[in-house]
Amino acid sequence: MIRRKHVFLFLISVIFLIISYNKLDDLPGEWFGDISNVHEYTSQILRGEWPFYFFQSSGPVYHYLIAPIISARVVNYLDYKIASVFVALLVLISIYLLAKELISVKIGLLTVGITSVSFWFIVWGRLGNS
Repeated sequence: MIRRKHVFLFLISVIFLIISYNKLDDLPGEWFGDISNVHEYTSQILRGEWPFYFFQSSGPVYHYLIAPIISARVVNYLDYKIASVFVALLVLISIYLLAKELISVKIGLLTVGITSVSFWFIVWGRLGNS
């Protein structure tokens, strides 16, 4: 049975995706050093090297999460930005689950609603970097 909380969470997710994918291929337009690092680490994973330590990085979880998305596409900067939006959506769901568990469903939905339209969350979700 579909509950109202699921409908609200779905609508919040859709709003986040619409905002995040809007003109995603326009901003920013340059492949830079951090994206090169992400590309290098993801390429190692796709070659089957299964690294567990990433120099100059926040850790392996992000790279393992985006590897299936990157493997299914031609690799360019837009692909990394699409994968980054996907990871940001997973973070939104995680924030909801945490807030729901710690406080309540209403606070979880409020927290995710605010986060989904937050400037910095959207910027980092669209950047293509961990």
